[in-house]
Amino acid sequence: MQKLARVGFSTNYVDNCARICHGPSVAGLSLSFGSGAATNGFADALNADVVFMIGSNALEAHPLAGRRVIQAKEKGAHVIVCDPRFSTTAKQADTYVRYKPSSQIALLNSMMYWIIQEDLHDKDFIANRTKGFEDLKATVQKYADVEARTGVPTEFVKEVARKYATAENAVIIYCLGITEQTTGRIT
Repeated sequence: MQKLARVGFSTNYVDNCARICHGPSVAGLSLSFGSGAATNGFADALNADVVFMIGSNALEAHPLAGRRVIQAKEKGAHVIVCDPRFSTTAKQADTYVRYKPSSQIALLNSMMYWIIQEDLHDKDFIANRTKGFEDLKATVQKYADVEARTGVPTEFVKEVARKYATAENAVIIYCLGITEQTTGRIT
């Protein structure tokens, strides 16, 4: 690419979408995990019991990742797709969650609330590997019922949260539908 830029376009500058489109996720991953790199490869979806996708129309935007999700489903994984649009990917979901645009943070906070409320969280992992859990717990207290904000009935949020939390192996896949929002990175 550098040679093409220099010779073909008479410039020394090459850029890519990791800096612009994925800037919020790189920053968030760096803050959370110490590295801006992805935490798992797409092949890990093949070992998942639940694949939770939000803000991602992988079958159209990232077909190789989308194919891994389809392969995981064929192996028995339950696919949950959360998206305001009934996309090609959403059509493949076992569970489709349509939320109002820009309400994904409320939806995710509500899921966390119900996972904590129903004692489905991994207390040992949290105690030994995380910081700020009590602050998180206090924050999500406001998100028990988000139906008015998200358009998703509370009982359905609880059902999706339970499905995700009780999986032996779950994978989260997100994309630009999450990161290209003003809430894509919280500092």
